[in-house]
Amino acid sequence: MAGSNDMKKLGVVAVVGLFILLFVSIVALYMWLGAPLVLVAVVCIVYVIVAAVLLYHARARFKEIEEGLDDAVDNY
Repeated sequence: MAGSNDMKKLGVVAVVGLFILLFVSIVALYMWLGAPLVLVAVVCIVYVIVAAVLLYHARARFKEIEEGLDDAVDNY
């Protein structure tokens, strides 16, 4: 059973990692295309906020996995 939980956690980490890489690449693309610094800053702030929310929910999912809740749909 522990192996199953490890795979679930690895899936959460993979999704969060891919989204963070996406956010970084989008900000880098704006900079590479020569977008105004104000626009790059606004986009960066928005993505940092979204990443923080994503990390919060990933942490909550880890807690659900540890408690043995395979599907916590009732909480949402």
